[in-house]
Amino acid sequence: MIRLFQNELFKIFHKKGLYIIFLISILMTGLITVLNNIDLSGVIADNTNFEEQLIKEYESGNVELDEQYINAKSTMATKELIKNNDNAKKYNSPEYYFITNVIQPLYNSYYTNLYLYNDENTANMIKKQVDSKVKDLENFDWKKQINDEIEEIKTTECDNDEYCIKVNQEKLFLLNYRLENNIPYSHKDSSLSIDTYYGNYMTYLQTEKDESKYKSRDSLIEKREVEKATQTFRYKLDNKLIDDSYTDFSSQYTFVSSMGSVSIFVVVCIVLVSSSVIADEFNKGTIKQLLVRPFSRSKIIIAKLLAILTTILLFVVLVSIGQSLVSGIINHDFKTLIDPYVMYSFDSHSVIISNTLFSGLLRYACILPEIIILTLLTVLVSVLFTNNGVSTAIGIVTYAAAGILEMYVDAKPIISYIPLVNWDFSMYLFGAMPQSKYLVLSKSLYICISTAILLFIGILLFFKHKDIKNQ
Repeated sequence: MIRLFQNELFKIFHKKGLYIIFLISILMTGLITVLNNIDLSGVIADNTNFEEQLIKEYESGNVELDEQYINAKSTMATKELIKNNDNAKKYNSPEYYFITNVIQPLYNSYYTNLYLYNDENTANMIKKQVDSKVKDLENFDWKKQINDEIEEIKTTECDNDEYCIKVNQEKLFLLNYRLENNIPYSHKDSSLSIDTYYGNYMTYLQTEKDESKYKSRDSLIEKREVEKATQTFRYKLDNKLIDDSYTDFSSQYTFVSSMGSVSIFVVVCIVLVSSSVIADEFNKGTIKQLLVRPFSRSKIIIAKLLAILTTILLFVVLVSIGQSLVSGIINHDFKTLIDPYVMYSFDSHSVIISNTLFSGLLRYACILPEIIILTLLTVLVSVLFTNNGVSTAIGIVTYAAAGILEMYVDAKPIISYIPLVNWDFSMYLFGAMPQSKYLVLSKSLYICISTAILLFIGILLFFKHKDIKNQ
């Protein structure tokens, strides 16, 4: 049996397609990471012809002024500021962010009051603010801007409004965190993630904490998502895990997410290996040589199944490691691999801390049912038809169908009994709620185990009684 298993592994690892898929998955990860890090310098400063033509058309008097004209005017003014400031030409710079997120809205308000509302007094007041901000840009100091914001918040009166007090306290905490960790307002992931957290925090403050009061499943899930995002990110802030180099696509994130997802590359690996191991034996006529050896058909097919699953499971691990390494090289953030991995438990409503390896393996365990069922199904089709094309097509169509069926579980409860919507156990992890009320952990376990057993029995029976006389 062991010898059979080793021989099957030897055959599988001589398939060039397996290595091609692996290389493509690594290259795609590298491409996505590079694209995520591209400095979009000068994007807004270029291609001004459209706005210029639009403004001319409106100012000719043939078209009534509207918001499109206002947007074109403010965009042109913004582009001019970027053009005249070397630092602002860098997309991720604090200057670029200041112009596009602080000055441009003021320009928009100024032109709106001046041209649409014909309110010159208000327009002149806003123009003074614009001029003041433009002057700040000449010798821009992002720390001064944050300190000014801190002083403004400190003078804000909340009149014992608990929500106002908490929001201001959190804002002060975040502003000071930016100063202490050198995270200016910018379009970097570090800054944007802090802004996102602040928005989630304000939303979470207003949510009902008693889950028994939620009548709608969707609203409860939405509350939980906000809770999870708020609590996990706050832990990262409290433990100084967020700095200016922070990225949403770190090597740690890449490893854990890759270990916990059946990507298209994994699916291609499954159908390539599962469909060819059996079909090739029949198509090349080597099945006769295999069956004359002193091994029962049951042992032969079991050895093949073990070799197929071993290859696929190993492929997922190697792809995850490879993608993580590529991400770490490009982002220079291998240190994130030793950072604590932050998860959230809805059972205890608290943060759970783990290491990167355990978190990845945990996610990996959640997708094993999907890998096993898809593999067994493809092998079964391969045994029945001994045709690579048919088994490959069935495998890919099954994978695609899973995503479609998930959208209709609530509309058609009978769909909740189909293995394809039950095989991803990450939807139950740490007390999480699946989107559909018809999906339950115990039910999913029963369906997936039963399906795997039935597919395995089907493979054994059909292979055992397969006629090879004409092969």
